[in-house]
Amino acid sequence: MLALLALFLLFIFQNIQQVEVSFLFWTISTPRALLLFAALSIGIIIGYLLAQTKRSYSINE
Repeated sequence: MLALLALFLLFIFQNIQQVEVSFLFWTISTPRALLLFAALSIGIIIGYLLAQTKRSYSINE
């Protein structure tokens, strides 16, 4: 657990540079680590929802 925490902190400290993200009319400046974490979280949520939908569909057949 301590090794994972060390790797996580190393990742954050190496990715603290500000990046600018533009989407339609919005422009957001955020640390790169936060942007990567947000993208990972969104991907996990979408994958979970798709798996639940597929499971629900196969049970009803």
